[in-house]
Amino acid sequence: MIRASLFACALVVMAGSTIVQAMPNDPDTTPGGQRFCKQYASTTAGVVADALRRNPSCLDYRRGVHSNYGMHFDWCMRTPRTEVEGAADNIRRLVAQCTGPAVRRSAPPPIKRESWYCRAKGDGNSVSWARSGTMERSRQAVMQECGKKSRSCQLLSCNRE
Repeated sequence: MIRASLFACALVVMAGSTIVQAMPNDPDTTPGGQRFCKQYASTTAGVVADALRRNPSCLDYRRGVHSNYGMHFDWCMRTPRTEVEGAADNIRRLVAQCTGPAVRRSAPPPIKRESWYCRAKGDGNSVSWARSGTMERSRQAVMQECGKKSRSCQLLSCNRE
């Protein structure tokens, strides 16, 4: 009788663990995935970086208050989504305590800016390059840089990145 009860309990426990494993979108047991973790890591690292600029003594790796994107991302990829959301709230709370309430709740999404890459060749086969937000600024910068090394410069290329 006792063996039958133990066997029945073991089956229930095994069935329960199978049900938990079978729910792939359960935020209490499933990590958020690449997109979620990229957003979490960039937002958290950004908020903490802002805080560290205001007060470097806020840095606390043990409590997750650091601006290391890779560490935040890797931790998120192996941690259930609800735990990550709770950690994000906790980190924001810790940052606010350390710097005052002026730190934003979340960082704005990064702005995708146009970028130009220009190359120029000077006498003596020296090659210079410059990267800037506009083609004109990049062209001016590369020609100025090339002019520091050579008497005559020739613009080789300017490409949008």
